Amino acid sequence: MKLTLLQSSPALPCDCACLKSPQVDVNSPYILTAMLVRMFEFSPIAIAITSSDGEAARYLKVNQAYLDLVGRSWSELCQARVANVAAVVDEGFARRNRQLEAEGGYVGEPVNIRHADGRVISTLISAQRTVVEGIAYDLEIIVDVSERTRLQEAQAAALQAAACTDALSGLANRRGFDQYLGQCLAAQEAPELTLALIDVDDFKQVNDAHGHSAGDRLIRELGRRLRHCLGEDAFIARTGGDEFVVIVQDTDAAGWLRERIGGAFGPMTHAGKSLMVTGSVGVARYRPGEHSDALLARADARMYAQKALQQSLR
Repeated sequence: MKLTLLQSSPALPCDCACLKSPQVDVNSPYILTAMLVRMFEFSPIAIAITSSDGEAARYLKVNQAYLDLVGRSWSELCQARVANVAAVVDEGFARRNRQLEAEGGYVGEPVNIRHADGRVISTLISAQRTVVEGIAYDLEIIVDVSERTRLQEAQAAALQAAACTDALSGLANRRGFDQYLGQCLAAQEAPELTLALIDVDDFKQVNDAHGHSAGDRLIRELGRRLRHCLGEDAFIARTGGDEFVVIVQDTDAAGWLRERIGGAFGPMTHAGKSLMVTGSVGVARYRPGEHSDALLARADARMYAQKALQQSLR
C-alpha cells in the first residue's frame, strides 16, 4: 500500500461566523487532514516520513524545511535510502531503530545528520511509528540545534582557554603546560622535544624593593620578550611566580634555546628606574620512554646548577 496524503486545499477563510456555523465541522476527517497536510508542507520545522525498514528505510515524503536543512531537492530524496543520504549510521542510529520497533517512538534524541555539502548538523529528533492497514511508517520531526551547539562549544572552548591561561602574562599556566606536555608525549612513541626551565633571579627582591607592581610589570614584560625571541613555534608557559617553561619540537635545540632565552633578559624600566633582569635556565632533551616528571627534574637540576655557578642570563 502506498502512503496517500490529500492534496493541499486553499486556505480556509478566516471568518468567525463561518467557523461557528453548524454546517462546518472542523473535526471532520477531511478538514483535519487538509489542515494537517498544509501544516506539514509549510512548517518551518523539518519533517520527514519514511518507510519503517531500519537501515533500509526510504524517503516517502518530506517538507520544504527538511529539503532546506539537508541541502537537497526532492528528486534526490524520493525513494532514496535515508542511510545513503542524510543519516549518520552509527550505534545511535541502530539504537533509535530498536526503540521505534519496541516502543513506537522517541522524543528529543540528539542526532547528527549530513548536509549535501558534507557538513554534519546537530539536531534533536522526535519520531513516531504509525501502522496503516498493516504497513508501518515512521514520521520524524527534526529541530536544527547546530547554532546552539556551536555557541556551547565556543563557550566551552573559551572557558577551557581561560582555565589554561595565566592572567598576568597571557601565557599558558601550569594546567595548560601539563596538558600540552602530556599531549606531546602521548602523540608518538618517541617525541622529539627539548624543554627549558627558566627562573628569574632575585624576583622577591624586586617585589620588596620596588613593590608588587614592579614585579607584575617584570613578569608581563618577560613574557612578551620570550614570545618575541622564541617565535610562534615555541610553547611558553608561566608555571609559578617567577618560573617559566619553554618546549620546542626539536631535540637539537638546546643551544638555540639558551641563546634565544638569553635575549629576553636585560634592563627593564619601571617608574623611571632601570632594573637589571637576570635569570637561570636549565635545558633537557626528552629521552624515549621518559616520564614528564623525570624530564622536568633533569631541567630543574641543570637550572640550579647554573645558579650555583652564577651563570645567569642577562
